[in-house]
Formats: sequence, structure tokens, C-alpha cells
Amino acid sequence: GEFMLHVEKVEIHTRQSLNEKEKTLRVLAKRYKVTSYDGFDVGNADPTKPIVTDESFKKLINSKKDNALFDLGIKLYNLEIWDKATLVFKECLNQNVKPDTSAYKLGNALINLNRIEEGIASLENATVYNPKYTSAFFNIGATCYDIHQYEKSVKYYQLANNLKPNDDRILYGIAASQYGLQQFDKSLENCKKALVVNKDNENAKQLLQ
Repeated sequence: GEFMLHVEKVEIHTRQSLNEKEKTLRVLAKRYKVTSYDGFDVGNADPTKPIVTDESFKKLINSKKDNALFDLGIKLYNLEIWDKATLVFKECLNQNVKPDTSAYKLGNALINLNRIEEGIASLENATVYNPKYTSAFFNIGATCYDIHQYEKSVKYYQLANNLKPNDDRILYGIAASQYGLQQFDKSLENCKKALVVNKDNENAKQLLQ
């Protein structure tokens, strides 16, 4: 009894007309009581070409400075356009724009592109700029765990724990990595600590079993 409607149409738009099209479609969806309208996407009229060329994107980057450049990177990051976000945050580092956060975002974007070692190096760079960057230490620990580098994972989770004690996510991360190293007594201890802090930590519950 549920139906999905998907429509494609070839049109030429400006930025303003695209915004107007979005408003029109949302009004239409509301008028006919559509349960879920998930928006629309656009592409190049020639499907063999990207909507934004590398050359035009480089021109865009070169036109941005300081906070405007950083804000562009954040927008791309939040939209999970990882390849473009990496280019922007690299330029932010070149311009010394919020270097700790730029290195952190760059590292996460690289990891999402499966460029793991580059990503870890960038996250480590973020901790050089800001030695109290708990999230950077945590993400290095989590990434090292994912690639089975358990000793390195414990090291960085511990650094995160030093900055933010009694965080159940960090304590669980330590416990999981210690389990990977077959340090079962230590793993059990930290797993129980995580559950004392947050009895609803499902990952810690599962590890405890």
C-alpha cells in the first residue's frame, strides 16, 4: 500500500532557479500529503562529465581565504563529499587557518576515503597543534583498532582517557583493544568501568559477555 515516485527531467538551471525548484517541490509534497519527500539531485546535462570540474573547483578554492575557506571545508565535510573536503582542508593548513581543526577534519575525511595511514598521520598532526585534542586521540585509537593495530590503539585511547577520564566510550575502546591483545583481565576491568559510567553502553555489554 506504499508507493515511491521518482521523476527525472532535463532542465537548465541557475542557483536561484534551483532553490525555487526545491521550494516548489516541497510545497507540492505537502499539498498532496507525501509521507516522505527526500529532495532532489542535479547533474551535468552531459552525464559523462562531472557537475563540478577539478579546474573549476580549484578556482573556487583559490577564491576563498581564511574563515570563508574553512566554512567551505566544513560544508563539504558535513555533506560527506570527502574528496573535495580533503582539498579544502589541505589548503586551510597551507594558509594556517584553524590548523588543529583543519588537520582533524582532513584526517577523518582521508580515513573515509580509505586512505588510512594518511588519515592517522593527519590526526596525529592535529594533536601536535593541540595536545589536548581528545577527539583526535580517540579517532586514532578507533581507527587503529579497526585495522588491528591494537597496541597503538590502546596507546591513543589512553591519551584520550588522560584528557577525559571516566568517558564510557573511551574506556570501552581501551577494553576492546586490550581484548584484541588477549589481555583479558585488563579488558574485563576497563569493560566494567565503562558500564559503571554508563550501564547502557551496548558495546561494553557485548564485550563483557
